[in-house]
Parts: sequence; C-alpha cells; structure tokens
Amino acid sequence: MQKQKSESRVAVYYELTKPKIWYLLVFTAFGAALTASNIYGIEISPVTWVLMLFSVAAGSAAANTLTNYHDRDIDAIMERTKGRPLPSKRIHPAEKARNFGLALAGISLVLAFAISFTTTLEQGLWATGFIAFGLANNILVYSYALKRNSRTNIILGGLCGGSPPMIGWVAVSMSDLWTMGLAMAGLVFIWIPMHIWALTLHFKEDYNKVMFQC
Repeated sequence: MQKQKSESRVAVYYELTKPKIWYLLVFTAFGAALTASNIYGIEISPVTWVLMLFSVAAGSAAANTLTNYHDRDIDAIMERTKGRPLPSKRIHPAEKARNFGLALAGISLVLAFAISFTTTLEQGLWATGFIAFGLANNILVYSYALKRNSRTNIILGGLCGGSPPMIGWVAVSMSDLWTMGLAMAGLVFIWIPMHIWALTLHFKEDYNKVMFQC
C-alpha cells in the first residue's frame, strides 16, 4: 500500500511538469547537438550528453511547474485544465508545487554549468545563461507579466522555446552559434505561437471564460 501511494505521488508530480512539452524541447536540444556534432566532426562525450539533456529536461519541467503554480486559479475555471494536479488539489498545498519547481530550476542550472567540466568554461557559461534566460522568459515574462495582460504574450514569452536548441549547440561548439544555432532556435520559436493559437481557437469558449476573470 505504501509503495502504491509513493508511485501515485511520483506520477502526479510527473504530470505537473507537462512531460509532453519537455520531451519535445529535449528532442530539439538533442537534434541541435547532433547537427553541430556532424557539421564540425566533434564527438560528444556520454557525460556531456547526460548533462545537456537532463539540464534541458529539468529546466523545461521547472518552467512548466512554476507556470502551473501561477496559473492554478484560471486553470480551475477551464474545462481543459481543471483536472491538472493543482486545481484538482491532488497536490496540496500549492506551495509544494512551487518548491518542487524551484528545486528543478536549481538542478537545471547546476547541470548546465557542469558542462564546463566536459567541454570548456565558455560553453558551460553559455549553456547556463540560456537555461536562465529560458526560465526567466517563460515564468516571469510570459506567465507573470504578459499572459493575462497582453496579446503579445506568446510572442515575447515564446522566446524561451529557442533556448533548448541553443543549449544543445553550445554543448558541442561555439562556432556559428548566432547563425546555424539561432536558425534552429528560430524554427522552434515559430512553431510555438502556431501551436498555442491553434489551441486557443479549438478551446475558444474555455479561454473566453478565463478572459473575464483576469
């Protein structure tokens, strides 16, 4: 019985991180790293792979968790989201989710910086900077500052989607970071608003209910 409860709690926190989103972002980091490796003929060490992929996974999961924490009031209103762990009170009190998200954010930054020990200090610092930018842009800019106040939220707040491929690129090489690396980040950035706007149109009535609450 105790084991079943423990597994259930793990499953709920796992759901809180929105795994479908961070799976995709980890894949973009993987693709960017593999591309850079093939272009420049640089072999990626197993440790670098682990640090890079897990830093992106932890950072993306942290951002999703902390935005879920901030949006728990409006999530409770929408049919599409009211079954999420926080509005359904499967995680209670909500501060547990906030603390979990902050812990994940800290882990992601440490893992990104640790890339310095398998590549160069410059690469580790850039990877850490991209993780920090992604967290700040998604949580502070998108969720806290713009989501309920401006129609530009998904444009200005979607820049964070380009961070994972940039991290994947710098984990391999600094060459062509602002051309090839940025181009790969741009592809992810372009996809994000199309995805969100499609959801908005499909769940139009749900979003209208929330608009009157903000």
